[in-house]
Amino acid sequence: MMTNIFGIIVAGCVVMILVAGYLWWRHRQYDPLHEGRSRHRPFLRERSMARRISAGRKRAAATVHNKESEAQPYASGALPAEMVPESPVLPEVPAKAKVEEEVSVVKRLHQLAEQGDMEAQLALARLYHKGEQEVARDDAVALQWLRRSADQGHPIAQLNLGRMYYSGKYLERNDLEAIHWFSRAAYQGNALARFELGAMYLEGRGVGQSFAEALHWFRLAADQGEPRAQFNLALMFHSGRGVTQDAGEALRWARLAAEQGDARAQNLLGLLYKQGSGTEVDLPEAVKWFQQAAEQGNSAAQFSLGVIYEKGEGVIQDEEEAVRHYLRAAVQGEVMAQFNLGVMYAKGRGVGKDLVQAYVWLNRAALRNPNLGRFCATVTRQMNPEQIAQADEMVRNGRPR
Repeated sequence: MMTNIFGIIVAGCVVMILVAGYLWWRHRQYDPLHEGRSRHRPFLRERSMARRISAGRKRAAATVHNKESEAQPYASGALPAEMVPESPVLPEVPAKAKVEEEVSVVKRLHQLAEQGDMEAQLALARLYHKGEQEVARDDAVALQWLRRSADQGHPIAQLNLGRMYYSGKYLERNDLEAIHWFSRAAYQGNALARFELGAMYLEGRGVGQSFAEALHWFRLAADQGEPRAQFNLALMFHSGRGVTQDAGEALRWARLAAEQGDARAQNLLGLLYKQGSGTEVDLPEAVKWFQQAAEQGNSAAQFSLGVIYEKGEGVIQDEEEAVRHYLRAAVQGEVMAQFNLGVMYAKGRGVGKDLVQAYVWLNRAALRNPNLGRFCATVTRQMNPEQIAQADEMVRNGRPR
């Protein structure tokens, strides 16, 4: 009897050793990045790793939603601070006209400007800033005429003077002066100045932060058709920042800005249609707006399109197209696009399998988001020393193919 029990115990121990050895061998052989493609079904840690990677990929698809919810509105001074970017354009002198005719135009402008004509002063500011009409470029003289025009109340001159004080270009940066000139132009009804003033209140620059004042000025500018103000309103209503959250208002303002070609508004509108926020879920409509934004170089929209084509949401599934959009977003620094692109290279999905490229893109994503770093190790285990050295060199140089 004792002999039989002892034999059973020994047999059980042998079986346990064999199972443990098999599982250890499976752990060494199984590649978590190739879930579903191994010759064997994953067990224990392998299955757990596969689930974590799958969950990471699902989070990648959702990241764009969280990112847009936290996206920053357009800031004041979002446009380059040119001295006179919007001044009236002088009548062009025909090519066959003599230099004397051009000189007479400039002379007449000087006469009018000296007499206090603010339009002529603004025109001279443009001429001296651009170096046009046989006038040598002189930014100091241009600034003098711009200030004289602004002092007399020209809203475009005031707007541009405010931008220069805001940016510190051509003039020493001074937020109080920027507020002063934006306010003067805004109270005259200039839509761009109203947007700039709203952004200053939203940022709390040169003035105490006030969502109510920001909303007031954004509304005025948006009603005049300023797309950046419309986008800022959409974002405020979408996120509930400084205002009661209202999906319908977010959709309305996003559409108005998107229809004017604002890429960030087009991306937000695509997101709203995809989420069904303020409207019914409409994936074809979402794809349309994502595509318009992506064509303008919006990286968030490019990433969204990558996810859509990879999963076949509202479009025919096309992994090659997904890789194309991921790549466009990844080179612009979109972290989750870099991560997804790395996984696509590691799996050979939509592109030829390339562990070096997979390592590079996963590494670049991990540099921005350390939580993604552990996925690089799963690729590294499959690479030989030469491949690792090549990939490290590409990471250092920042030049993936």
